[in-house]
Amino acid sequence: MRFIALKKRQSRDKMTLKDLIERGYFPKELPPPFDTSDLSADIAATLLSWRTVFENNTQINSPTFVLTQNPGETSQQFKDRKKAHKADFISKYNASRATVYSISKGKLSRRFLQIPNPKHFSILSEKIASRWADYEAVFRLSEYSQSYPIPETAIDKRSVSTFSKSVAEFRNSLLKTSIDKLIEVRVDISKFYPTIYTHSIAWALLGKDKAKHYFKEKDNLDSLIASGDTNAELYKYAESVDIALRACQERQSIGIPIGPDTSHIIAEIVACRIDNILKTRLSSLDLKACRYYDDFYLYVSSKDEADKVLKNLQL
Repeated sequence: MRFIALKKRQSRDKMTLKDLIERGYFPKELPPPFDTSDLSADIAATLLSWRTVFENNTQINSPTFVLTQNPGETSQQFKDRKKAHKADFISKYNASRATVYSISKGKLSRRFLQIPNPKHFSILSEKIASRWADYEAVFRLSEYSQSYPIPETAIDKRSVSTFSKSVAEFRNSLLKTSIDKLIEVRVDISKFYPTIYTHSIAWALLGKDKAKHYFKEKDNLDSLIASGDTNAELYKYAESVDIALRACQERQSIGIPIGPDTSHIIAEIVACRIDNILKTRLSSLDLKACRYYDDFYLYVSSKDEADKVLKNLQL
């Protein structure tokens, strides 16, 4: 029934760039006065403007390049100056540091949320929205996830909702899943968002073997794509998402921002791929499981089976 429900939502709802910017940018913990509706209203034109500025400062052989040759300047000197300008522009504007927003987490601790630069967040959001079907394909691999994102049409909600829409609904799923099992194995992924490796996006979208294959074929991707290789195209796309995500956090490849819906989406393709691997590894067991974000609830019939589950989770 879960997969039927997802397919019905797919036919009716599609992730849009406008929704990600308007209802998925700021962390939900920010108060209502913080709003991104103005940014989302004309985001396509804004992105085009940013791209034009970037190209005019980096395409050194373009007639629209911002620099002109000075009187008395040799062609080589002008060429060197253009190269230096390009390198300086990319260094300054091709990545940014996210703003940190701190909220209380109990009496003696704080939770740190991130708000990426709007330019780089918009580019990342555009990439995710442009190939939403590829993300849904990975979500469908998981029989455990209760937290995979579904595009939300209600304008007063986040851009995505989870499959289990409430704690009560999730608890009901746990009861149904565990009804004929004796033992619950409960684990969580420690510091999930801060430890996600951005280069794993290709692995999550394609699977380990395909990602490894196309990594070795990186120099031939364009020719493979020209020949109609859709997996090569997906690998190149995954690399572009990796770059866009790292641009939101000073090119760091360890961790993803906590707060934006884009991070929920990225985290879920990684987690759903883990779910699928776990199910394959433990196919000899009649394992039942639910996962909600980084919390796993796994149900087995004996202590030996529980030990086997824990061993595979540690691999």
